[in-house]
Order: sequence, then C-alpha cells, then structure tokens
Amino acid sequence: MEIETREELEAVISKNTAILWYLNANTFVGQISPEDFVAVGKKYNVPTMNDCAADVPPWRTCGSTPRWALIWYASRGQGHQRSAECRPAAGPERPHCRCHLNAPPRANIGRGMKVNKEEILGMLVALELYLAKDHAQEWKVWEERIAHIGNATKPIGGVTTQVDVPKVANHTPTLMVTWDTEKVRISGDALKEAMRRGSPSIKLAGGGPGSVNVTVWMPDPGQERIVATRLQEELARAAT
Repeated sequence: MEIETREELEAVISKNTAILWYLNANTFVGQISPEDFVAVGKKYNVPTMNDCAADVPPWRTCGSTPRWALIWYASRGQGHQRSAECRPAAGPERPHCRCHLNAPPRANIGRGMKVNKEEILGMLVALELYLAKDHAQEWKVWEERIAHIGNATKPIGGVTTQVDVPKVANHTPTLMVTWDTEKVRISGDALKEAMRRGSPSIKLAGGGPGSVNVTVWMPDPGQERIVATRLQEELARAAT
C-alpha cells in the first residue's frame, strides 16, 4: 500500500502491519520526511525499512544513520561491484532476527532467495574492498571521465554540457548533454536508441526532445573513451 502523507500513513497502520517501507530515492518527492516516517514507526512499534538500493556511492551512506530498523544497500550490485543476487543490510539485531524467521526454510543461510554461501562471502569481501578504497581519488577519476566525454562533444555546434550530482540516489558526477534540435536533428530518445543499437552497445540515461545523461561510475577504465567517440559520432551525424 502506497501513501503520500504522514496522516495517510497513520491511517492505514493496523495490527497486521509488518513493516513500513521507504524509498530513499524519493526523499524529495513525497510529503513525508524520513524523520517523520521513522517517528511513526516507533509510535506504533512497527519496524521501518529504508531502501537505499541506489545510494552507494557515496561510501559514507554505509552505516550513516541508525534511525531505521533496516537499511538495504545496492540491490543491483554495481555500487559494491559484486554479485547482484546479494545485498547487504544494516540495522539492529532484532529486525534481522525477524527477517531470518521469515526466510524459508529458516535454518539455511540464503536459501530463501537461492543465494549460495560463496556469493554471500563474495559480497562481504566486495564490501570490505569498497570501504577501503581511496574515495576522493575515485571521485577525481569520475570527474576526469566526465570531462573527457564532454570535451568530445564541444566541436559540434548547438551542443552544450553541464555536470550535475543528484542529491540522493546515484550520487555521482552526471553529464547532462543538451542540444538545439534545429542544429542537431535528433531527439534524446532517438540518440539513446542509436547508441544502444551501435557497436558496442551503450546505454544512456535521461532522454527528451534534445537531451541525454551520461554516468561514468560503472564502466571499466578506458571505456569512457569509447562512449565519447560513439556519442560524438551520433551527434555529428545528426548535425550534418
């Protein structure tokens, strides 16, 4: 059941309510703050869970707040560069015990989601390696990658770029590429499709009348050069 306000949340809580789920990426979208959400959970003695699946990086998100009964991190695997079948959870012991009691069959670690023990240990190692990184240096590398891609589009008339960092969810440097559709005759969605169908296939974000977004925190070193070349090719083709 989805709610929008604190009043709606309190109105739907009953003796059958097992947990209150909050999507961190929508912190600035809804009308209830994280603090109010947790307060309602405590008021009715219902555990609260914050889904932070897209909130690592930054590394400081890990264990940054004890307010929630449970916090889920990096569900898709890219933030910790690990298996997508596992995700780490943080929180007090009691909510974890509740999760364990509801994972069939209860005696076997990971069995509920068919996650094997090797993947669980792999997740732990990936998390330890991630936290031990030089995160300031990693951020600098991302900025250099963004700059390389942005510079590749500068020779094309009508194209402008801007670097943005989302407040929450995928909090990394993001290149916003926009263009004058009178000079570059292609839509953002059409450009995304051309990049996806090209060789190699490249997935861009965003999309609209004349814009796309590019993130660089998941590619391997050097792949930003491939992205830059392909993006320049497609934009230049549309500008002729």
